[in-house]
This record gives sequence, structure tokens and C-alpha cells, in this order.
Amino acid sequence: MPLHLLLPIVVLGILGVALLLHMLGNSKRFVIVDADQVRRLWQRQFPHGLVSQVEIADDGHQAMVETSDGPGVVWAMGADVACRLTGSAGVQETDTGLKIRLDDYSAPMVRVVLADPLARQHWVQTLTGG
Repeated sequence: MPLHLLLPIVVLGILGVALLLHMLGNSKRFVIVDADQVRRLWQRQFPHGLVSQVEIADDGHQAMVETSDGPGVVWAMGADVACRLTGSAGVQETDTGLKIRLDDYSAPMVRVVLADPLARQHWVQTLTGG
């Protein structure tokens, strides 16, 4: 098949599949519903870590956990979540919440939406150990 015919067919096919998946709802971002769900998600990645406290961010896409191994964050990455211990994370306040810089090249930064200044302060104290 000539290249000038094959190239548009391939490009339109890929775009069609992407559009179909989006229309079927497969591009929605994961939403955290409650603390029990966060505990289950954390246990899936850290089976030996016991979660003592959970706080969910305003938009439901991030949560902070206090565990037997230290503080951590859970956040939506597309249709699934990622969980990380914060360790020596850098936390910076922004206009909409927090920016958490992790010591992990696979997930270097998490943005958290928190409108309440007291909630921001609590998250900063918990995550930094201060």
C-alpha cells in the first residue's frame, strides 16, 4: 500500500480509538471516596504498613496518610493511584494548596488542592514532621 494512503489510515485509526475510549469514560481521573478506600489502596502497595489516619484533599484526587512507617501520600494517576512514603519530602504552599516534592524520580511531585489554610498547615506539619 502506498505511504500516502497508509499514513492517514493509521493516524485516523489511532485518533478514532482514543476518541472512542474517551467517549466510553475510560479517561476519567480516579476519585478517592473515603478513608477505607484509601486504606485498601495503601495496603495494596504497602502490605505491611498500618494506616492510622487518613485525610482526603478537597478535590478527592489526593490523600495524606499517617502510617506505622511514617507519613505518606496517595494520589490519582489517571484511572489508578500511586502511593508513596514522603520521607524527607519538600512541601511548599501554593495558591490552591500544596506542592509536595518527593525523593522519587518516578513520581517527583504531587500537587494537592486544599482551600483551608488550617488544613494546609496540618498537612505541612504532618508531612515534614514539624
